[in-house]
Amino acid sequence: CTNLRGARYAQQHKLIRMMGQLNRYLGVGLLSFMLVGFTRANVVDLVTTTSGSMGPTVEKGEYVLIDKVTDVHRFDVIMFQSPDKRYQHFLKRIVGLPGDTIEFEEDKLILNGRGIAEDYLVRPDHIKEGDYYTKDYKVSKIHGSNLVPDGMVFVMGDSRRGSRDSRIIGFVPIDTIVGRAVAVRGPDDPWYDLASWDILEDVDVYGSK
Repeated sequence: CTNLRGARYAQQHKLIRMMGQLNRYLGVGLLSFMLVGFTRANVVDLVTTTSGSMGPTVEKGEYVLIDKVTDVHRFDVIMFQSPDKRYQHFLKRIVGLPGDTIEFEEDKLILNGRGIAEDYLVRPDHIKEGDYYTKDYKVSKIHGSNLVPDGMVFVMGDSRRGSRDSRIIGFVPIDTIVGRAVAVRGPDDPWYDLASWDILEDVDVYGSK
């Protein structure tokens, strides 16, 4: 009887110990899940691109790390809430801030009356000499003047011939900006391999920082 009671006690003790370990693991898992959820909701996010409008900076299918904390600046690549119900978010580059005047003339960005070399653009080889990558355009076409209004930004995709951006959807409200794209990796690259991530360099062709 004593041996039976001892065996029963040992089994109960083992079960209690296993339950304690399980609770600890579940607690750690739940805490990790909550931390990841909090981080993704408030600090960073990882998204997959479904469009080639930002190529070759960000190609379709690549993963993009979004910084939700850092302030955005002119020429940053940003993610913002889509004005189109077919999509959740858009990924574009800020070309104009509130108060800026913008126009394109002979494939050249004229920002506040100053010609800007958009060195962040990589024009495709199939663009023939004398042909325009960015067609002539004036912001006044959507606003009545070339001035970007308060609380808005003017955005464009780096793939100028295949981007649905402010030339079509109009100005983007600043309060719809989710964050700034800071790094990108290919769809088949392991997320844990830091060497597979390409950092998106800051652009300061206008003294925007």
